[in-house]
Amino acid sequence: APVRSRCPGGGCGGGAAGTAASWEGSGAVTMNTPTMSITPSSGTVNEDEPFGLERNRWLGFQLSIPLPWWQKNQGAVAASQANLKKTEASAEALKLQMENDADSTMARLIQGRAQYLMLRDELIPNREKHHQSLEQAVRAGERPMESLITSLEGLLTLKLSLLEVIETFHLNHYRYLYLTQDLSRHHD
Repeated sequence: APVRSRCPGGGCGGGAAGTAASWEGSGAVTMNTPTMSITPSSGTVNEDEPFGLERNRWLGFQLSIPLPWWQKNQGAVAASQANLKKTEASAEALKLQMENDADSTMARLIQGRAQYLMLRDELIPNREKHHQSLEQAVRAGERPMESLITSLEGLLTLKLSLLEVIETFHLNHYRYLYLTQDLSRHHD
C-alpha cells in the first residue's frame, strides 16, 4: 500500500511516531475495453499526528487510456493496401504473360503439326521414292554409288528432322497444357 505524508520530509512535529499515512482498500470491480479501462477504488487515510488521530475516507476512479488513443494505425493500413494492390497487379501481369505464352505455344503447336504432316506425307515419301529409283539405277550401273550414299544421307536427315519435330511438338503440347492448367488432357 502506498504511503502518503502531509508534511514534506516525512514529519510534521517530531515525536517517535512521526507522521504516517496509508492507503487502504482498492477497487473491486474493473471495466476493461480494448482501448481503455476504468477501475473504481475507495479507502481511508490514517494520519497519526502528535495532536491526535485523524481519519479521512476517499472514493475514486482510475481511468487508463492508451496514448495516442486517436491513432488507428493508418500508416500500416495504407502500406498493407498498397502491398495488396501491388500483389494483385503482379498476379494480373503474370496471368497476362501466361496467356501470351500459351498463345505463342499454341502457334508453335500448329506450326509443328504442319511441319510433321509435310515431312510425313510429302518430303519423306518423295525422298524414299527417289532413293529407290536411284538404288535401281546404281544396280543397273547407270549411277555411281556415291549418289546412292548421298541420297540415303538426305533421307536419314529428313527422318531425323521428323523425330525432332515430334519431340518439339510434344514438349510444346505439355507446355501449353501446363500454361492453361489443363493437365487432365495429357493423354490426347
